[in-house]
Amino acid sequence: MERIEHHVCFGGSQEVWRHHSAVTGTPMTFSVFLPPQAKTEKCPVL
Repeated sequence: MERIEHHVCFGGSQEVWRHHSAVTGTPMTFSVFLPPQAKTEKCPVL
């Protein structure tokens, strides 16, 4: 996996990641928001 974007927002960070899909044979991307608490504790992810 490769992080392709990182932006600071609302005290946390928004990241965009890319990975190769074995099913489709193509690169796919997904985004995740990490709230400020993620620096010091585990946080749920949807």
